[in-house]
Amino acid sequence: MPFKDLLASITKKLMSYAMMLSNNNEDNAWDLIQSTLEKLIKNKEKLQTSNQPIAYAKRILKNNF
Repeated sequence: MPFKDLLASITKKLMSYAMMLSNNNEDNAWDLIQSTLEKLIKNKEKLQTSNQPIAYAKRILKNNF
């Protein structure tokens, strides 16, 4: 899967988790997602070789919280 498509897929799946962590505050959820995406882009190779990229992304999001 191309990296751009992988990020798009991950973003959709992270939104509900980010909303839960931010107590349904959409602005804070998007801020969490944005900071998570920045870190995923910096660690592109690690994400692409991960057996569970969604779990990897969720861990980063949780750590940003």
